Amino acid sequence: VLIGEVASLLAADRTPRETFASLCELLTREIDVSVCFVALRSGAALRIEYVNDHGVTRADPQIVIERGGRSWETLRTGRSQLFRTAEDWAAVRRQPLNTAQPWTDDTVSAIFVPLQAGGARIGVLSVQSRNENAYDDTDVALLEAIGRYLAIAVRNQRLFARLQRVAEVDPLTGLANHSSVLRNIDDRLAALDGSLGIVLLDITNFGRINDVYGTRVGDRVLDALAERLASLADADTLVGRFGGDDFVLVARRDDRADIAKLVEEAGA
Repeated sequence: VLIGEVASLLAADRTPRETFASLCELLTREIDVSVCFVALRSGAALRIEYVNDHGVTRADPQIVIERGGRSWETLRTGRSQLFRTAEDWAAVRRQPLNTAQPWTDDTVSAIFVPLQAGGARIGVLSVQSRNENAYDDTDVALLEAIGRYLAIAVRNQRLFARLQRVAEVDPLTGLANHSSVLRNIDDRLAALDGSLGIVLLDITNFGRINDVYGTRVGDRVLDALAERLASLADADTLVGRFGGDDFVLVARRDDRADIAKLVEEAGA
């Protein structure tokens, strides 16, 4: 029954944090859990992205797990680990999850399972209890099955985010691309309060730069201009590449004078 619930929640359209929250809440409700966390690998680091610690949830705590602990060992070997008693921790270096409240570091039983998808180990799922012998091999098998579902869900969410970024971002400059700019204009017009400025800019004789110096130099010029314009971006100002050497600023301002000031800044 629990596996079915897990599969349903992981198949739902949720953000990664919503997924981690729902999973930890479900595990805390169904089995003996005082601590539940999801850690994901990010480059050379292993970070806890979500933790339910004695009923206190912390989304995106970005706790960097020290090497040498059980999480890293689980990730390195791809093998689950089970702790039943305090004696099992005798030779293990412990890292408190909440240094401000060290008395909450009362784990006795614990399970660590690797998150593996597509042949890659991407993180670790752990449940922990303050009670002795809270878990057995059956619980380990259950958590391993949940870990497989979770790893696939995380991988799919990352792939979707990557595809979404490709669909919205110009690959050369990192600015919003043509279609993303048009959607932003539509959204801002629909919720317009004040004035909306649309500033189009291009590079004079850009074609000659490419002809004389080559496209590699031309790309560097585009990138330099994009970096300059990106400094003008804020919550009310979108900067995008409209195509070729055309750039655009879409800006909500209180009046036309503010938009004129933005034009001056862009052309400086």
